[in-house]
Amino acid sequence: MIFLLLSLSNFILKKRTIKDYVHFIHTDGNYSNLGSIGGKQDISIAKNQGSVTGIIMHELLHALGLFLEMCRADRNEYIEILWDNIEANKKSNFQTYIELNTPGADIGNFDFNSIMMYPSNAFGKQVNGVQQKTIYRKDGLSYYAQRSYLTDSDITALRAIYGPPYAKIKRVTDEIYSYDDGYDYYYEANYPTYVEFYKDPEFTIPATLTTPRYLNIFRQESNNGTYTVPQYSTLIVPAGVSSYLIGTGYVNASERWGQSAESWRIEYGIKNYHHNGYGY
Repeated sequence: MIFLLLSLSNFILKKRTIKDYVHFIHTDGNYSNLGSIGGKQDISIAKNQGSVTGIIMHELLHALGLFLEMCRADRNEYIEILWDNIEANKKSNFQTYIELNTPGADIGNFDFNSIMMYPSNAFGKQVNGVQQKTIYRKDGLSYYAQRSYLTDSDITALRAIYGPPYAKIKRVTDEIYSYDDGYDYYYEANYPTYVEFYKDPEFTIPATLTTPRYLNIFRQESNNGTYTVPQYSTLIVPAGVSSYLIGTGYVNASERWGQSAESWRIEYGIKNYHHNGYGY
């Protein structure tokens, strides 16, 4: 059972009151959702394989929001994907997050030693009993896809997402207009929404970023209580700030005799790093 991955990402045994958690299962493969999906979240570790510690770390980092290293937007500067050699149903694993139309960012430099890097023959077709190479390193050197430890770049990526410093949302009310005659009520306001940073997880000691911070931002509208699908994007908060505007929300609400007549709302916020799809 895993209790702790890093000081910046704690894992504890599930309690009844915890609604969002990871659950390990044994299937025929290794895979995990990319980022938080909410509720019970399965992480599969394949049956009957040898040492699994590094594989568990790899899949946990997917659950924490990290892509595969070769899915970076700048990967073509360092590697070539040999598409014809990849198993037909695994080609999406080799697409960049931009090609997958998924919010993301390149943090630091490309790292062949990252625990998130695939081996050079990952999901390669078998030809005459030989698994074909699927990733070619452009400098001609070979590399080994290690599953023993988190590199500095892996840890930097986690800290860029989760901190410390710790992020907290603050919404400010900027009233545009209000009217109340005892019968009809109308209210309209903007809600500038900021993210503030703190040294402690209790959000009591303000902090100034010393390095850029990567946040998963959502924008969502609602009309009379019916919510649209959230729109996600990655926001890079620059170093040197302790508070940063992520968007301006809006509310327009009216009531008649205490009964809601109509409402329209736009909200901005941050969410546990979430992507659609799976990591392998």
